[in-house]
Amino acid sequence: KDSKRMSAGEIKQWAEAQENLDIYQVNAFIIGTGQRKLYAIGLWKMMACIGLQIVGIILLAQLTWEDGGFDEGDGVCQGYNGDTQSEAWMAFFFVSFVSITCAEDLRNLGHYGMYGWGSEQPEFVSKIWVAIGFYANIIVLILSWLCSSIIIFASGNILDMVLNSVAVLFMITIDDEIVTFSDYENVLSTMSTFSNKSSAVAFLDKIAEALLKLQKLWDFQLLGKIPICTLIMTPLTICAPLFTILCYSSVGKGEDAAATPAP
Repeated sequence: KDSKRMSAGEIKQWAEAQENLDIYQVNAFIIGTGQRKLYAIGLWKMMACIGLQIVGIILLAQLTWEDGGFDEGDGVCQGYNGDTQSEAWMAFFFVSFVSITCAEDLRNLGHYGMYGWGSEQPEFVSKIWVAIGFYANIIVLILSWLCSSIIIFASGNILDMVLNSVAVLFMITIDDEIVTFSDYENVLSTMSTFSNKSSAVAFLDKIAEALLKLQKLWDFQLLGKIPICTLIMTPLTICAPLFTILCYSSVGKGEDAAATPAP
């Protein structure tokens, strides 16, 4: 009971401050407390979020790759010949920024809102939606990292580089931005109206507990108390910008390809 009060108190604090709750966690609370009149709008928002964050990013990366001419089989890496062109260095710095941002978000995701509770979720929360939100965020961050790097690498000029990469990074926050004042008010207004979960939700919670227990592996420490997440993220954070500066070339990308005369 004390744990339940503490969990409810934290959710109330987050809702009052309008922070630390994304659309997946809001739905986890609404569905877990049996607020059926709020199911439709919550699930609709979540579908829009998944469509934009996952499907939208995949389509954008594919279109950017094709527009950059990388699907024609001429090779992705043009090689670095000592050229200090501004586009190449801007691409290097932008990929560095994107890599650091996404890596830090991935490293800290397990400490955000309800995700910080892991498999020890309170009974009034639908654990399956917490698990879906946790793994959806992991997928979105990885896709955004990849897509932003591709967009930057495939951009033939600095303006495209800036606008498109920032747009993709914004898509990471959609699950937070789509939670509005009314959602927080709904959470606050239903804090004391918990109802029993259905048998189907209770069954899904058992599956969710197993999925959320895997989260502990991410913070498991190796090699003198270094977390696994750090061992994985650090090399990727370094390799992505290095690949960009070594392989970047504005020749053959988009309109530049059409403007380059044939030999």
